[in-house]
Amino acid sequence: MAHKYEKWEVVDKLAQGGQSATYLVKDSEGGSGQLFVLKRIGKREGRFHREVRALGLFDHPNILKLIDVASPNFSPQYMITEYCSGGSLGESPSRWKGDVSTAIPIFRQLCDGLSYLHSRSATDGIRPIVHRDIKPHNIFIHADGRVVIGDFGICSLDDGNFLTEEFEAVGPRYFIAPELEDSLTANVTTRADVYSAGKVLYWMLRGDGHVFAGQKHRESFWNLTRPNPNTPFGHEDVYMEHVNLLLDLMITEKPDDRRDIDNIEILAKRAQQYVERRAQPLVPNLPRPCMFCGQGQYIWNKTDNPDRLSQHGLATHGYPGGTETVGLFVCNVCSNMQVFHSGTDRKAWWK
Repeated sequence: MAHKYEKWEVVDKLAQGGQSATYLVKDSEGGSGQLFVLKRIGKREGRFHREVRALGLFDHPNILKLIDVASPNFSPQYMITEYCSGGSLGESPSRWKGDVSTAIPIFRQLCDGLSYLHSRSATDGIRPIVHRDIKPHNIFIHADGRVVIGDFGICSLDDGNFLTEEFEAVGPRYFIAPELEDSLTANVTTRADVYSAGKVLYWMLRGDGHVFAGQKHRESFWNLTRPNPNTPFGHEDVYMEHVNLLLDLMITEKPDDRRDIDNIEILAKRAQQYVERRAQPLVPNLPRPCMFCGQGQYIWNKTDNPDRLSQHGLATHGYPGGTETVGLFVCNVCSNMQVFHSGTDRKAWWK
């Protein structure tokens, strides 16, 4: 006879850990046969009850949906959540390797879920909810590609209780923000989730199951562009620089240097478009062969000096309220020049 938890009949065992056990179940009382996940209470009861409370607050397609909970007098206590047949991101580390076109849409759904969390408060309407444990194994995928965030056992609600001991590390150390190391919780903000989300995006695109500690995505060994002096651009995949520029705004030591998750989602879409179009990254110290003579390399210059622009026969007009910054690429052999507007939200007209 199949084991049952009240009306929920166990179909298969999914996982057994020190914190809890999970099972694949179905409704034995006239259900359609649809499968769900039963999570049974484990040693850390506080985390289990916190997750039940948190999931009961949420209603968003990118947040794990709570279906049912055990009756108050039933033992052991359990919760029922939706089942994601695609498993977790952590189960397929090579699935998105180097593939921005598939990885970033997944990442943007993660951003949407975090944006929803960060816009909510459990009770006081002031302090936002922070997940604090964003990592590949806590992000799940449905068969249709929909992504959901799960495992809210140590999320920060607004009761002042983080359910982690002081100096107890929160989550895998490679994914947690520096301010969460040693469980220092006094100044935890939504930017902690931004840092972890950046690590998840890097992990997906690297594709070998590895990620660095700290902020090392620019170091040669970890760089997604794969530096190689024997290639024309000095990198095997120079277009990944657009992703690096995004990670620069997420994987930082100081929380205040990170962008909020809504801005990151917008910039992620832009980075995907740039990579797919094979757009040349506009950054200093990146060699670019001249498109005119083919012999020299463009040298990057950035200026807002009108006199310097006039030397090249250029001027800007029609921009009220400030000085326009202009990027110039000048070939070191033939002096062929390309001009770029450096702003992201301003218009410039050239004459």
